[in-house]
Amino acid sequence: MTNKMKTSLLAMAVFFQILSSCDDNSEKTSDITNNVTNNNTSSTNNTSTNNVTNNNTNSVTNNSTNNSTNNSTNNSTNNTVHLPANVEKTISEAIEKIWPGSDYTEVSEDDITYYKVNASDGSLAGYAFSVEHFGFNGFVETLSCFSMQNEIISVETISQMESWWNRIGLDFFEQFNGISSSDVTLLTDYNSECSPNCSYIYNAIGDVDSVSGATYTSDAITMNIMDSFINLNSIPK
Repeated sequence: MTNKMKTSLLAMAVFFQILSSCDDNSEKTSDITNNVTNNNTSSTNNTSTNNVTNNNTNSVTNNSTNNSTNNSTNNSTNNTVHLPANVEKTISEAIEKIWPGSDYTEVSEDDITYYKVNASDGSLAGYAFSVEHFGFNGFVETLSCFSMQNEIISVETISQMESWWNRIGLDFFEQFNGISSSDVTLLTDYNSECSPNCSYIYNAIGDVDSVSGATYTSDAITMNIMDSFINLNSIPK
């Protein structure tokens, strides 16, 4: 083999080696490009998935929170507990019980303090009088609630400290409901220390009775109601 042929063969070998090296680099570049593309695609997919997941989670959370709030509000509204007439309560609680959704104004005139109750539409709905008399252990305060027809709607307990209060049942309070001021004989000068002999006050109000075993307490409530009728007759309407 001549030197010229050897030189040609060596040149061809170098050419093929360079060509092979270019193919390897091209494959590596392609692999890198594919990896970057795949990584970017994966990142995009992950971001999109996370956004969807987060949005769904936030939506579920918000809906859950809103539903919980609405349910709580509705339950609170629907499950309002009104205390019985013979259980202590505030003036506001008593008025809300008798006139739901109303508001009221406290009025003081001629040594008489009472409450004008307005319905939700602003019209006058009734009157309420808070009065107290001494019972057996202390003062018993009640709120007498009247309709615009001057009839007792309810008598509600505001405060008391009586030993025998458990004897004062709902039936004692409810016997006054529906009594109209026009049917009551107003005793403006009755003896407020008549207990335990206050039957004439009961008779003046109507067909109502005291409570045996809790006479002083029931007398105090009955005097409260008599005073309420007197005050109702005295205020301007």
